[in-house]
Formats: sequence, structure tokens, C-alpha cells
Amino acid sequence: MAWSPKPRRLYRLLLRAYPAEFREEYGDDMAAMAEHSGVAVLLCDTLANAPREHGDILRRDLRQAIRMLCRAPGFLAAALLALALGIGSAITVFSLAQATLLHPLPYGGSSQLVYLWTPLPRYANLPRELAPSFADIADWQAESHSFTQITGLAQTVLTLNLNSAPVRVPTAQVLGNFFFTLESQPFLGRTLTEADARPGHAPVAVIGYRLWRTYFGGTAAALGKVISTPDREYQIVGVMPPEFAYPHATDFPLHQPLSPETQIWVPLVLTPQQWADRMLTADAALGRLRPGVPLAHAQAEMETIERRQDKLNLPEMQGMQVWVAPFRAAALGRSPALLRLLGGAAALLLLIACANVANLLLARALERRREM
Repeated sequence: MAWSPKPRRLYRLLLRAYPAEFREEYGDDMAAMAEHSGVAVLLCDTLANAPREHGDILRRDLRQAIRMLCRAPGFLAAALLALALGIGSAITVFSLAQATLLHPLPYGGSSQLVYLWTPLPRYANLPRELAPSFADIADWQAESHSFTQITGLAQTVLTLNLNSAPVRVPTAQVLGNFFFTLESQPFLGRTLTEADARPGHAPVAVIGYRLWRTYFGGTAAALGKVISTPDREYQIVGVMPPEFAYPHATDFPLHQPLSPETQIWVPLVLTPQQWADRMLTADAALGRLRPGVPLAHAQAEMETIERRQDKLNLPEMQGMQVWVAPFRAAALGRSPALLRLLGGAAALLLLIACANVANLLLARALERRREM
């Protein structure tokens, strides 16, 4: 029974699933025999036998390659070393990129977080990242519509009496909405609230994971304990997860704590007079943009508010501006540029390693040219 052209073309396509050397040797015979079978039978035969033929060829090639490599251990060691250097450097750079650029920050919706700085162009030597006064923050909270939350903090160092020995611990004094602005959840207990920052409220504190494990045994019994300073006692109400240690030593150019990470957060309690004092400045102010509000819109709104506020500043502080800066870009700093540079170097090293292995293979092939 002769096939029509269409099934014959279909079978020729099915034959392409077999290895090329197999088709060259058996393709015509199989096509001739296939005219006596149905298309369904041919399809089942191809699905059953084509992978097996590929596997047989792969096994033969691997056995041959292993025998050749074992007969030249020096060549094998040089090739493996070159590839290990190239692949190892690429994996190292990718691990750094994953940890810094791809891994999410320990804050909810970090793309909506911004810093609110108040640069003063009249003083050229001052950095652009000048923090606002708490009076500015209060006005922004009342007048702005681009943010769901605006908060501020000040850094300090508390001397605690832990295990009968004084320990200096980097601390952040934060407004009551600090953790709500960052949308950060505690590992144990609770975070600080607006009520904790009201005058007359009992002093409370949230501690970091490392401090909790080092001095409190890493148990839930730490909640409710009291940590003492020379002038105050704080009751522990929460423990933050290990990845949360904000602010870090390099977050603000003008304020550097003694440790790379903050380990205690206490409420910043301000009186009405302090809220009105335009010379009482924070170390940083953060805001969370409302969903859908672009950065340019928030920048324009804050500039309008600051022009009204600037008249209330002392003469030597007038001319202040507002700069709304993305939080993620500031947190990463120069890391993206450095990682791109390292990535390019790792890619070049991997390319050189592949070229070296190719040269070794070519040299080995030239040695066998008479045999081949």
C-alpha cells in the first residue's frame, strides 16, 4: 500500500527525532518499511526508540571522553581548574547580587518608601542629605497628601546593665509610627505604637534579634523583662527579626553609630515645645508614598509646603529645600554599580576560562591529526 505524499512527509519529520548518524544509516530503510504501518504505530515507535538511540550515543561518547581524559590527567586537571575558576567567580558574583539586589529588603513595599531630606544650598560644604526638624515633620504630616505615613528618628547609644556589666548598644529613638511606616513585623511580641511615644507613658523598648540571642538566651521569656540605663528603665515589648537592624552605620552621612546595626528601638517622646522647635532636628525622616502617587508628584507637593515653612526658620536657615529620595536606592548605595563591574569582570574571566579550555582541546586535537 503506497503512501500519499502527506503521510510520507510526516514520517520524514518524525525521523528527525532520531540522531543524525542513525538517520543516515537506517532512514531510507525505515521509510520504506513504514509504508506498511499506520501513522499511530510510527509515532509510538519514534517516541519509544528515538530517546533510547540518543541515550546510547551519549553513553558511548561519555565513555570515550572519560577514557581519553584518564589517559591525560594533566590536561584534565588544567581544564577543570580553568573552568572551576570561571564558574566559581560567576557564582560568587551572582550570590552577592542575589543578597543585595535581588533579595527583598526587610520592609513592606520598599518601593514606596522614600527619604525626606532638607538640603540647604547656601552652605556648599554641607551634604545634600540634611535631615529636617521635628517641626518640619509635624507640618508634613498635617499638610501632605502624597504620603500615608511620615516618620522620623534620632540615633543614640544606650549604656545597658546586661549580665552585671555595662554594654553600649546603638539605639534608635523613633516616632510612634516608625514601624508602621516601614511595615515591619516583629519576630516576637509587638512593635512600638503612637501611644508609646506620648508623654507620661511607661518606657518600653523593642530589641534586635542579635541582642536577644546574646543576652536573653533567645527565649520568649525576654518579653516583659526590664533593661536598665543610668537614668531610665525600659520594658521589652518586642523582638525584631534577624534581617531587621535599621538604621545601619552607613545610612546617614552625618551620623555614624558605634556599631554597623541598631539593636534597640525606643519611643521618641517630644513635648509640644520640642515639636515647635525648628532647631531640634532628626537624623532622618522617612515617608511612605500612597499607592499610585509618582515620586515627581510628591516632590512637587513637598516643595510647595516647604516654601511656606521656610519663612518660619531662623534667617541663617532660610532657603531650605526638600529632596524626596527613593529609599531603596539609598539603602543599596554604590552596590549596583560595583556589582555590575564585578559581574563584567566575572563574565570576562569565565570567557577567558572557556577560551583556555578550547585552546587545550584544540592543541590536543592537533596532536592526533595524523590518527584522525
